[in-house]
Amino acid sequence: MDLRYRCILIDHDDTAVDSTEAVHYPAHLEALRILRPGRTPPTKEEWLLRNFHGIMEYLEGDLGMTREELGRELEIWRGWTSSHVPPFFPGFLPLLRTTDSREALWP
Repeated sequence: MDLRYRCILIDHDDTAVDSTEAVHYPAHLEALRILRPGRTPPTKEEWLLRNFHGIMEYLEGDLGMTREELGRELEIWRGWTSSHVPPFFPGFLPLLRTTDSREALWP
């Protein structure tokens, strides 16, 4: 019996691609620039810590965004996710291209 799979599914956000650096954090900075001009934006590390318990707690609680502002924030984020393609982490694509992934993962 052949137990090899013909398909592998991978969670791509910050597992295979650098989406925080290339998309999510810059989108948040853009939203702050528009919705909270003059507010000092958090560093990427501060932003990640503030989002640890969920983005909505941060947006509604810490930033006090209204329903309308949340809608605009979502539009800004969707704009970034549809126009910016994050790069794969180094070595990830060659790993997927190997003919025997067991060999690549466990040499």
